[in-house]
Amino acid sequence: MSTQTLIHTPPLWERGMKYLNPFVVGLLRSPLHGLVSNHLLVITVRGRKSGKLYHAPVEYHQDGNQIVVISEARRVWWRNLLGDADVMLHLRGFDVHAVGSVITDPVAVSNAAIEIFHFSPVRAMEFAEKKVLLRLRLSAVPMGHAS
Repeated sequence: MSTQTLIHTPPLWERGMKYLNPFVVGLLRSPLHGLVSNHLLVITVRGRKSGKLYHAPVEYHQDGNQIVVISEARRVWWRNLLGDADVMLHLRGFDVHAVGSVITDPVAVSNAAIEIFHFSPVRAMEFAEKKVLLRLRLSAVPMGHAS
């Protein structure tokens, strides 16, 4: 009897994100950002160990000077926000500073999904599985851009 090693291969759409994300980042930084910047922004975080800058396009919800992002826990870039961290956001055509924190509690993620997406409590708990909540406090809100 032989033992086979199972190798996890991400779905095709997930592998495609490696190529799509730089395109979306470029679009969000271009004069055409208005096509998608009402629900997408670019978050730039510095790796705590590597010092490398990571640029990730993310879907967001804004309430005044607070931005909420829900990310898949398997992603790695958000881990650089543990314990609060300075980040740069490219938000609706402007670069703004924010301080980000991570919340891993599934109930908090679920509550955010109920508030943002109007999910039922059952659907929100399903959605919250293996996700993290990022709270980003803006240092300043670009004039005319508060939601």
